Amino acid sequence: MLAKERSVDMYKLSAYLISRNTSNLPLEVILDVLFLVIVYFMAGTNKAFVAFSLTYLKAIFLSIIAAQPLEPSPAGNCLDVDIPPQ
Repeated sequence: MLAKERSVDMYKLSAYLISRNTSNLPLEVILDVLFLVIVYFMAGTNKAFVAFSLTYLKAIFLSIIAAQPLEPSPAGNCLDVDIPPQ
């Protein structure tokens, strides 16, 4: 779909990526918070607020900011896959 919209110059690629990242960010944050709260307290780690908040900030940085550019990579590598007939 992106290739079709890019071929008729509907909008720039940067506008697409900014809007996609902005729209996906709330869902990713909510899912990461739920996962971290459950795993953090089930693991029996330090229950102090400061320790939890530092762990939370590290996890959010790693999962959302650092790993988000890696998300489309596997799909981008498989664009021209030829499946032989059986």
